[in-house]
Amino acid sequence: MLMNNLVMLKGRLGADAEIRTTNNGDRVANLRVVTIDLYKTKGGEWKEKPEWHRVTVWGDGTIKYLEKHGTKGALIDVLGQNRTRKWEANGVDHYSTEVVSDFRAGGEVKITSLAKADKDQPEPEEADREPGEDQAA
Repeated sequence: MLMNNLVMLKGRLGADAEIRTTNNGDRVANLRVVTIDLYKTKGGEWKEKPEWHRVTVWGDGTIKYLEKHGTKGALIDVLGQNRTRKWEANGVDHYSTEVVSDFRAGGEVKITSLAKADKDQPEPEEADREPGEDQAA
């Protein structure tokens, strides 16, 4: 039986993409993405329930794309995998779960609508990525 770890998010960036370089020279972006679930109360009223997600993105082409378009409020689609990290501090085990989007593992990130402050720019397109970057043939 095939079992997949696949996460698909459609939400908004809660902050600008945080891009850094690791000790070995790889670039990585950390995103805060909010999704909104709607539900109906027993009284028939519709309510929104926000859910915040940590997203880690790998891949130079995707990083360049996020540098240009990854601004707070942008509508974003993320395809990745759930990953849980464990570490110990002061004798206590800690855990953190995040979505990891790595093009080498089928991950994908796409800005589908810019933040309001960026509306004077044209909408982002896949053409913003340099040829061959982060795209599996």
